[in-house]
Amino acid sequence: MVWRMKHVLLINEYFSDNVGDQAIARGLSDVFSSKGYLVSNEGFSRSRARVSSADLERQQGFLTGIFSSSVVLKSIYWFLKNFLRVFYASYKTKGAAVIGGGQLILAGSSFAIAMLTWILALKFFGKRVILLSVGVGERFGYYERCLYKISFAMADDIFIRERVGLARLKKEFNVDARFCPDMAYALFAPVRSISEFKVCTVCVTSYDVHVRYAPELDLPILSREQYWEKWAQSLKGYASQGYAIRFAWTTESDRHETIAFLEFMSLGVEFSFFDRELTLSNVMDELSKADIVIAGRMHALILAEICGCKALPWIVSKKIEIFAAEYLSCDARCLREEISSTVDSLGL
Repeated sequence: MVWRMKHVLLINEYFSDNVGDQAIARGLSDVFSSKGYLVSNEGFSRSRARVSSADLERQQGFLTGIFSSSVVLKSIYWFLKNFLRVFYASYKTKGAAVIGGGQLILAGSSFAIAMLTWILALKFFGKRVILLSVGVGERFGYYERCLYKISFAMADDIFIRERVGLARLKKEFNVDARFCPDMAYALFAPVRSISEFKVCTVCVTSYDVHVRYAPELDLPILSREQYWEKWAQSLKGYASQGYAIRFAWTTESDRHETIAFLEFMSLGVEFSFFDRELTLSNVMDELSKADIVIAGRMHALILAEICGCKALPWIVSKKIEIFAAEYLSCDARCLREEISSTVDSLGL
């Protein structure tokens, strides 16, 4: 009897410079590898080129400005740039394909056309396609709703990472799905560092995120100085309780925000900051030294939980509000076991 290793193609934001995307990709890869699958990875919306998000925007320049003026033009631009890559990857894969995790059902981006292109190509070559642990956005236009509806009709199974997202998927697309926790919970924590000091790690979220999402929380848009002042008041409270204050980040935009924040604000407290390369391993090592982590990024909070910290959400968007309500009362180990059981149930 000849034993053959099972193959699976994992499609997500694997090549993103965002540590949250890296956490999802590694968690997904680790759980399938641990079950004996031979894993290969492809980028959902971008190719293998390791280009930072900021550099990518600068490189695309004028053409991006034209094509991003409408979702339809943006879709055309993405399709022309990526369809050969997608079809070749779909042709050469030897097993089933898993699209996810991450917020891949999203309005106002190229994700709708990416989803349709990937599923069409994979189905053309007779592959089984699972959407696994994907997040669902809001406020879809008619065009994006049509693309996603076609995609979902062709998918063999769909798993959503928020229970609120299950209801949203049904409402927006009339599609039933099942729940699977965020794939970052499949990661294992590094060994925690022992410190004589209590450490509060502060992950200041980019002001642009506040500007974009304050309306959905029915909150006024603050000036940057007002926004920074709220962060300063929060961390000063922990400094007064004897915590050593340390700054860290999971995205380049948050790093730039933190540097500007520290240059502008007179905090009146001693602090230190993360000074290593922005990688998933380095961030997890950093968080393993903390007792408390304050963050407005979902995966900064997830990684903090995995590393055994108390995760305190900075409610900067509905996404963080929903995450805090659904996840922060759960045990990270139980969520990892649920992910493992879900992958076992796929029967790939």
